[in-house]
Amino acid sequence: MTLLDTINADLNKALKEHDSLTVSALRLMLAHIHNVEIAKGVKNLANDEIRGEIYKIVKKYKESIDVY
Repeated sequence: MTLLDTINADLNKALKEHDSLTVSALRLMLAHIHNVEIAKGVKNLANDEIRGEIYKIVKKYKESIDVY
């Protein structure tokens, strides 16, 4: 199971549990990953690349929280 499959499974679980915060966070990650795939012109990113993109997202939002 790839990291992308795990994220999708977690999203489905969060949808069933009506956990709106988790759903929002996972959808944000999936959208960002999809945008990177389009930018790079690839169909699927490797797990390491997905992990790197997730770290970028987390860092970006942590910095935003610190500013506000």
